[in-house]
Amino acid sequence: MTDELEGKLLIGPTVQLFALRTMCASIVLLIILFVTGRTSPSESAFDVILSAPVTVGACALIATCLGWLASKGVPFAGLLGWPLLIAVVPGDPLLFVLWLATRSKWPELIPVASLGFVSLTPIIRVVDGGERLHT
Repeated sequence: MTDELEGKLLIGPTVQLFALRTMCASIVLLIILFVTGRTSPSESAFDVILSAPVTVGACALIATCLGWLASKGVPFAGLLGWPLLIAVVPGDPLLFVLWLATRSKWPELIPVASLGFVSLTPIIRVVDGGERLHT
C-alpha cells in the first residue's frame, strides 16, 4: 500500500474503470443469483438488475473509506472492509477478459496499460501514462 501516487491521478479514466468494474461484478453476481434460484427472471428481477450496480458500487466506496481508516490506525476498520470487497472482486475476471478483447481495437474503453486477473483493491486508480496503481 502506498500513500503517494506515482504520477498524476486521472479522475475520468478512474471513474470509467470503476463503472466498468462495477458493471462486470453486477453481471457476475446476477448470474449467480439466477443460477442458485435466489431470484428469477421476472418483474422482481428487474429491480435487482437496476439496483445491483448501485449496491456493488456502494460496497466498493465504503470498503475504500474503511481502508483509509485502517491506514490511519482505526482498529478493525480493515477487517470490516473485506466482506464489502467480496462484492466487487467477482467481476474482475470478466473485466480482464473484456480488457484482453478490446485493448488492441478500442484501448480507450479500458484505459490502462496492464490489468490483473483479480485485484484485491476496491478502486483501481488510473495515473498518467496509462499505468494502474492499487490503493
